[in-house]
Amino acid sequence: MDSFDYQRFDEAKMELLSSIDTGVACTQSGLDVLVQGKYAFCAGGKGMAIFDVSDPKKPTEVFKNNKTGILSWQGEASQVFGPDGTLYVIGGNGLGAYEVKDPSNPKELGTLETGVASNASGGELAILDNILYVAGGKGLATFDVSDPANPRRLSKQSSGVASTVGYSSIHVCKNTFKEGLAYFLGNKGLAIFDVSDPSDPQRLCKVDTGVVTYPGDRSKGGGGGGGHIIVEGDIAYIAGGHGFTTFDISDPKAPQKLAQIKTKVGTINGGAVLALANGLAFVAGGHGFVVVDVSDPKNPKVKSEIMKTKSGSWQGRECVKLVGNLAYVAGGNGLSIVDVSSVLSIEKQMAEIKV
Repeated sequence: MDSFDYQRFDEAKMELLSSIDTGVACTQSGLDVLVQGKYAFCAGGKGMAIFDVSDPKKPTEVFKNNKTGILSWQGEASQVFGPDGTLYVIGGNGLGAYEVKDPSNPKELGTLETGVASNASGGELAILDNILYVAGGKGLATFDVSDPANPRRLSKQSSGVASTVGYSSIHVCKNTFKEGLAYFLGNKGLAIFDVSDPSDPQRLCKVDTGVVTYPGDRSKGGGGGGGHIIVEGDIAYIAGGHGFTTFDISDPKAPQKLAQIKTKVGTINGGAVLALANGLAFVAGGHGFVVVDVSDPKNPKVKSEIMKTKSGSWQGRECVKLVGNLAYVAGGNGLSIVDVSSVLSIEKQMAEIKV
């Protein structure tokens, strides 16, 4: 077999297919995007919008609502789909549930206060079965959403790692190895909760990540900061305004840092976010979009030039979602769609050669 030139990875270029103003993004709060089928669901400080992205070079708006009552211009927005297809959206002013069988005509099922989101922090959602987990500046809350129109709060408590002026992230695991754990990343660090009983979460630990930021009170010119966490197996991948880090979380009571690097895409006020695929982390922040090789969690390496997607803002929360060969990168200035097929293709070849 011929030797494989690993430098070819660096020659794989990402292509910016489109960049649009969604009409609902806000430079202070950013923008969240969720993709299902041919539709991209967007939520930001100015409202909700849905786009037909069947042609990623020409997204077409099919719905917009600038008066949801739940989103705020400073707080992050987050969206998840429930098991029955209900769309849950959280912002700085509350939680909403929507029936979106017809994306051009969503129907509001109801809204409520979460008790943990604040106007300047907003919140992030995770869902497992019929339990909705809400991470906000005021803490962690769990809801039974068996009846989407009438969510029932099961618990509410402080996280110990968040503030009412910063962004939060949450990842919930349920598998044979780590059943019933929630990873709550705030702008003051990481807390791991045992949520095997959603009505009584128990915090197992609180650790400093070294990459999330806490720049201060927005009312005094500061920003929320924070970061984003994704867990796969024994490894937690975390992006923030100060860079990218990995943790061994095989012992949830005593996570161990494996590595920390700079990505140069995160901002102190807006933090950074990531998505994982094929041993790669796609990291987005107010300064751009970059690829990190995480095939060895102990030795992550930035493997691409920084792409200016035009969607990010230095204060707002970013979002990146991978769907096939496309990366949907959202931020305070809108939504960008990036073709990452060449990067994924080269990495797949590299993995095959290594084996």
